[in-house]
Amino acid sequence: MDDMIIYDINKTKIIPFASIDWNKGSIFYNESEGYLYYRDFTEAEKEERRKNDSIAEKQVAIEEKKAQLAETDYVVIKMYEAVIRGEDITEMKSEYSDVLNHRQQLREQINELEEQIKSLI
Repeated sequence: MDDMIIYDINKTKIIPFASIDWNKGSIFYNESEGYLYYRDFTEAEKEERRKNDSIAEKQVAIEEKKAQLAETDYVVIKMYEAVIRGEDITEMKSEYSDVLNHRQQLREQINELEEQIKSLI
């Protein structure tokens, strides 16, 4: 691919494939002319890319927070099983208060990120 001939949009210069900055533009094929052309992204395309990048970052953050929740699911299961058995969980609530508070913070952060994603779509 390094030897591929690509013209700028005005067909005034040849752009080496290896030098294309894929964050700033893209190539397209003009079938009638048989040439590949490079063009910078329009402002609308740049904004769409920024929006999509932001959504992707938020989705990654959500998955990381869900993984953190999964790591402490055993606490909730342990407490729930105690409730089912009719045991008093007052001591467990105290013992795991930090974990339970952190789980609540994670859920709130997940909800906030999901709302941010909705506002971008």
